[in-house]
This record gives sequence, C-alpha cells and structure tokens, in this order.
Amino acid sequence: MRNDGYVTLAVLLMVGLLAALVSSLLALARPAVDLARIGADDLRLDGLLQGGVTAAGYLLYAAAHDANAVDGMTLRFDEGTARLAVIDESGRIDLNRADTELLSELFTAVRGTSLSPKSFAARVADWRDRDEETTEQGAEGEDYTSAGVNYVPSNGSFRSVEEMRLILGLSAQDFERLKPFVTVFNLSGMVDPFSAAPTVLRAIPDIGQNDIRKLVEAHGAPPQVREQVLEQLENYSDYFLFEPSGVYRVRIEAELAGGRFEIAEAVLTGPSEERPDHGILSWSRPAAGELRLGP
Repeated sequence: MRNDGYVTLAVLLMVGLLAALVSSLLALARPAVDLARIGADDLRLDGLLQGGVTAAGYLLYAAAHDANAVDGMTLRFDEGTARLAVIDESGRIDLNRADTELLSELFTAVRGTSLSPKSFAARVADWRDRDEETTEQGAEGEDYTSAGVNYVPSNGSFRSVEEMRLILGLSAQDFERLKPFVTVFNLSGMVDPFSAAPTVLRAIPDIGQNDIRKLVEAHGAPPQVREQVLEQLENYSDYFLFEPSGVYRVRIEAELAGGRFEIAEAVLTGPSEERPDHGILSWSRPAAGELRLGP
C-alpha cells in the first residue's frame, strides 16, 4: 500500500544521516555568494535528488523494505523534500530476453504502425542474436546496408532502450510508444503482473481483459490478496514472475522550499559479491511528461 505521509527521522535514522550529509554538501556551495540564484538552486536540487536515490537504495536493500512501502514516501531535508516513486523493473518487457511472441503482442498493444507486429519482433530478435541469418520478416546486416543506413545490427544484447531506435523501419513515433514499456534490466525476462502497466499486461499472449482488470486492481494489495489473484491466473505462469526481481526503477521528485522542482529517475540493483552496497544501473533527468513508472 502506498505511503503518502512524511517519513520521520525517528523511524528512519538512516534518512536522518543522509539529510545531514546532503545539507553538509550543500553548505559547501553557500560561500560562493557570487553565484546566480538559479545556479545555487540547481546545486540544492542535485543534492536532494542524490539524497533521495541514496535513501531509496538504503530502504530497499539495507533495510529490506518492501517496494510498496517505499513507494510514495516523502523525505524531508533541510533544503526541501524528495518524494519517491518505486516500481519493480520486471513490470517492463526486456528487449534482450523476451520471446518474439511477447514482443509481437507488445507492438500490437501500443498500436504500432510502422512495422507489422511479427516484423518488429523478428527484427529485435535479429538485432540481438549472434548470427547473420535473417529471421522471417526480420533484418540482418545486409538489409540495413541495402536500406542505406550507416550501421548494422550489433548481433549482441541491446545495451540500452535507446538502441531500439535503430531497428530498421521502426518509426520515431512507434519508438516513443514502446519506450515506457521496455527495458534492458529485467534479467528474468518474466513480467511482474503487479508492477506491469495494463499495456504490458495486454502483451501477455491470450490474456483476457477481465484478467487484466483483476491484476491492475491488485496493484499494491497485500501478499495474500495477490496470491489469490495469481491462483486464478495459472494459465499465464510461463510469463509471470512470482517474486520481486530485486531491480527497481525509482523516480525522485525534488522540491525546494521556494517551490523549484526537479525530477530524476534511477534503476537500482542490490548488493553483489563484487559490490557490498546497492548499485545504480541507470540515471537520467527526464522531463516530467516522459516518466511513466506505474500503470
């Protein structure tokens, strides 16, 4: 369940420490009084965004809070507030791991027009596979060369969602339609039905509208409610992930006391053998209208 209240320092001591750290860092900028006000505010906003993502990482991994509990938290710092929105990255379809049927259905779900659904899926598959054998309705290096573009498929994994722009024949409009629903960080290749947007759920082969409604209504519900819903939807078990993936997309909305506002988005992953703390897989500062975390 979402938590729209303020997080108290007594409950989250770590957040208090982070607030002190952020305030100390920001204090270093204050002697530079010759800076324009807008520049000083930019530094403060940067500090709030960094403090927010660090706090999110601590809460999700070190403190092992459920993502639903962190989603909607508002952290108070001396300079302003940082509001967190959190969603499991497995709510998106992975370009490197999804099968062609799932990719084809997603293209249909977003109402793509520049390619046929089967062609889109085949060209994604040809881009990421390691051979030069063209899949039916797909495209390999020779097709790109014949089309007059100055690049060919990487024959390897997509390194970012932006790389999908290069798929032969995919229009800029269709890229923008697909972008909010795909990722390269969903390592399971499965879909978390309680994090996925309705558009992603519509990409599940043969899923019914009534089943989509049940899943959307169960977003943020207690675990026992989710289990009951999943028991009714066993037909889709080949595509559904039944536990958190451990990779989360976090939106941080920073606001200064004076009202200036900034947004950042990060994809976080947990500690590993090589890294004792959480890691940041992706960090961006998109415009507010570009963010579509949830349903």
